Amino acid sequence: MADDALPLGFELGDYRIDGILGQGGFAIVYRATHTERGYRVAVKELFPHDVVRRRPDLGVAPVDAENERVFDVIRRDFDREAALLFRFPHPYLPRIHAVLGAHDTFYLVMDFETGQPLDEWILAVPVRLRAERAMDMLGAVCEPLERLHRNDVFHNDIKPDNILVRDDGTPVLLDFGLAGYSDGARALGRQNLHFASDGYSPVELYTGGATGPWTDVYALAATAYRLLDGHVPVSAKHRARSIYQGGPDPIARLSYSPRNARQRQFLEAIAAGLRFDAAHRPQSLADWGRGWRQAAVLAPLPGRPKAKPGARPRPGNPLRTLLPARIAAPLALAFLLLLVLAVCLAALFAR
Repeated sequence: MADDALPLGFELGDYRIDGILGQGGFAIVYRATHTERGYRVAVKELFPHDVVRRRPDLGVAPVDAENERVFDVIRRDFDREAALLFRFPHPYLPRIHAVLGAHDTFYLVMDFETGQPLDEWILAVPVRLRAERAMDMLGAVCEPLERLHRNDVFHNDIKPDNILVRDDGTPVLLDFGLAGYSDGARALGRQNLHFASDGYSPVELYTGGATGPWTDVYALAATAYRLLDGHVPVSAKHRARSIYQGGPDPIARLSYSPRNARQRQFLEAIAAGLRFDAAHRPQSLADWGRGWRQAAVLAPLPGRPKAKPGARPRPGNPLRTLLPARIAAPLALAFLLLLVLAVCLAALFAR
C-alpha cells in the first residue's frame, strides 16, 4: 500500500504533502502544509485499493474496465458525503477546508487534529468516573452523527482509534463515511468491498448486508464496551460462525456494576446495541441514547465550545425564574400593594 501513496513534497494545489498519516481500504490520509500560509492540514485521498491503481503520472485509474463503473459510483458517494460535511460543520467533526477534484479522484482537505485516542484517554480517568466520562464523550459524538444520519450518511467505522480527545477535552470523530462508499459498489455486485474493524464492526459489514444507523449503533456500543471493560468485544465474524452453526453467542457479558440509574440505562443500551441481528438493535441513535444521553446533554464537557453571546438566560426577576409567568405577575402585584399598605400604615401611626 505504501507504494500507492503520493511522494513526499508532491504539491496538490495549494498544499504540499509532508507525510502519511494512515491508509485504509478506501483512502490514504496525508499530513500536508498550505504552501503560502504555512498551516498544517490533513488531506484524505479517495483511493479504494481493490478498485484503482496509481498511474505513472501519479493520477488514479481503475484497475480494469470492470472496475471503472464501480469507481464512478464510489467517487459519486465520496463527493456527496464530502459536500455534506462541508455544508454542515460541527465542533466534534474535523473542519473541512476544501474538496478538490484532481488526478481523476477526490481529495478532502480538513483540519489536522491532534489528541489521544478515546481508549487511551479513558485510562487517565479514575475508575469510579469512567462510565460518566464515557457517556459524555459518546453522547457528544452522537450529535453530528444524528445530523448526518438524517441525510443517509453513516460512519461505518466507529472505534476508539477514530475518536480523538483534544487537549481542551472535546472529542472529534475522524474518518467519517469511508466504509459507506462500498454500499454503491456492492449494489453493482462487488460484495467483497467492505471495510470492517474486528470487534467494532457488526455482521452486515462482513456479509454485505444493508448498513444504516443500526450499524453505527453497534460500533458505538462496542466502543463503550471497550471503555468500561478494557477489552474489545468478540468479533462479529466469530459470533456469526458460532451462531450460524447452532452454537451460543460467544460475546462475553459486560463486567461492570452500575452506580446509578443513568449508568444502568447505559449498560442496557450497550447490550441492546451489540445485538447480533441488525433488526433487533435500536434503529436510531435517539432510541439507543434514550435515558443516559438526556443527562449528558445537560452536562457540557470540560473545554466544550462556549455558547454564543446571548445564548444563556439573562438574569431577571427572581419570581419569573422560579415561577410561571401567569403566577409570578399576580404575586408581584400583590406584593407591591402590601408594600404600599405597609408604608401608609407606618405613616398613620407615626402621627
